Amino acid sequence: MIDNKYLEIFEKFYSDDINNVEEVLLELKKSGASQMQCTRLLMLNLKLSIAEADRVVINSEPWEDYLNSVEEVRESYFNINFEEEEE
Repeated sequence: MIDNKYLEIFEKFYSDDINNVEEVLLELKKSGASQMQCTRLLMLNLKLSIAEADRVVINSEPWEDYLNSVEEVRESYFNINFEEEEE
């Protein structure tokens, strides 16, 4: 579920131009939205797949400080699951 406050921020700052998504993500982050909430908003409002929306969010300027951490967690998760499947 997405907080209405974040939906309102998206609607206020998004101008039907994919080029201003960075601005929208910055405003959402400043308002306390998580990466997951931002991803969900892009999926719902821009009709992006989860992979596309995730790629936009994790590679955006507002979230760039978290990129390495996200990649490490995902790689660790992938490695754990891959090892379990081999057993």
